[in-house]
Amino acid sequence: MKRDWDLIRNLLLEIEEKTPKKTLSTSDFKGDAKAIGYHLTLLVEAGLVKGLDTGTIGSRFSCKIFRLSWSGHDFLDAISNDNVWTKTKESVKGIEGKITFETLKYIAVKYMSTLMTSNSKYAWSKDHSNKSQWIMAQAANVLKTVVP
Repeated sequence: MKRDWDLIRNLLLEIEEKTPKKTLSTSDFKGDAKAIGYHLTLLVEAGLVKGLDTGTIGSRFSCKIFRLSWSGHDFLDAISNDNVWTKTKESVKGIEGKITFETLKYIAVKYMSTLMTSNSKYAWSKDHSNKSQWIMAQAANVLKTVVP
């Protein structure tokens, strides 16, 4: 089975919404149980979620999901914006089955930093009332220099 990046994104969004109030199992997600179980197992293996691979039942994977990890939050922050996700997917069109996690995250972070710096609401105001937004924009500028 190949990784389905849309399914991965949807699972991460759902996990963020429902945990840590509730421990999730494979059966808590709607859709193809085999694909969901497989992708949840990948998320645990990649360290994007804190969970437990409870093994396979026949040809189905089974997991218990407790919450997103720090890395999972970082990745989801990069891909949760619909515009960023669309542009990221467009940039890898035709090579989806061969794209690595690191490459996909890199592309998404680049689009997110572009979105942040081009958005006028992040400009430093004369009265400094938007300091946190200005800091975020400065961080995006640093990313531009560090991540070509």
